[in-house]
Amino acid sequence: MSDRIVIDGLVFHGDGHPEPLRAGRVTAANITVAPYTQGFEPAFDAMSRWLVKVAQPDSGWRLVLRAEDIEQAHAEGQTGLIMGWQNLLPLESSLERIRGFHAMGLRVGQLTYNEANFVADGCGEARGGGLTQFGRAVVAEAKELRRSRPRQ
Repeated sequence: MSDRIVIDGLVFHGDGHPEPLRAGRVTAANITVAPYTQGFEPAFDAMSRWLVKVAQPDSGWRLVLRAEDIEQAHAEGQTGLIMGWQNLLPLESSLERIRGFHAMGLRVGQLTYNEANFVADGCGEARGGGLTQFGRAVVAEAKELRRSRPRQ
């Protein structure tokens, strides 16, 4: 095993098997764990399936909730799973869901994909409107969540 920690910043689709990542000496990966074009229920279900997979003793995964989890995965020969989304559509219009999905393990949330949503304009939008009012509240809530989480 290499002494280097390597993090893949975006794996668009993961089939649930960490072996290809380990073969490439990837220590942890931000994996898109929910469909980026769908809402709450498909995201909740997809994340729940990942949690079941990670909980299996022989899965080869370690859920990354803190940076230390990446180091632990590396030390134990596991692959760190950084749960991520490529669109905040699963929030729908509920700011409270940020804390709920965070409790499930979500650690990366791209505000939009290419098109505008209720949070912000996407990169494919000519108008360049930036964040919506709700988007500003989402960013503030995420910052507050980070400040308020207990240090371990």
